[in-house]
Amino acid sequence: MLGLEPGATAWIVGFIMHLMISGLIALVYAAGFEYVTHRAGWLVGVAFSIVHVLIGGIVMGMVPAMHPLIPEQMPAPGYFMAGMGMMGVIGFIMEHMIYGAIVGAMYSPVQHHPARDEAVA
Repeated sequence: MLGLEPGATAWIVGFIMHLMISGLIALVYAAGFEYVTHRAGWLVGVAFSIVHVLIGGIVMGMVPAMHPLIPEQMPAPGYFMAGMGMMGVIGFIMEHMIYGAIVGAMYSPVQHHPARDEAVA
């Protein structure tokens, strides 16, 4: 995405960018847990991942407009990774659902008691 030639440096930069974006998306999940469902857990995380899959799948279809190496050096992924075949689509959906389950499960032990917090203040 940064226009780097394929190689180790591009892979490392891409990996770091992906980790940072994933952390920001986890914060969006956390806001949803706090303000929408008022609970968390692996199943709630999977439910939230449906929105994540839809947005991510649409963005994947727009990658050729943003990526300097597509289609000259790399194949276009297509919407929901359809350019990689049915296994690409299934993998894309499953990976995001697993991500949602992990975020939900990790957030679940966090307890927020607004009434108790206000009484202490």
